[in-house]
Amino acid sequence: MIVTEPSAVSAEACGYNDAPKMYSESDVHSWGKVTSALHEANCTVVCQLWHTGRMSHSSFHSEAQIMAPSAIKVVNEVNG
Repeated sequence: MIVTEPSAVSAEACGYNDAPKMYSESDVHSWGKVTSALHEANCTVVCQLWHTGRMSHSSFHSEAQIMAPSAIKVVNEVNG
């Protein structure tokens, strides 16, 4: 079984450069190609979903507020 790299669940969930996504029609289509190839090789694949929350950087969100379950900032923020 293969567990994929974490994929953002929405535009608000993105927080790193070139990280995979799983929320638009084109994302689903692209992942479909990968999963089809793996299924043909008798492999099970699971997409790991995520939301970067406070670990995201404001540069990914234009003027929008970063969405997170808490307003507490991350001490060592990582810039993508």
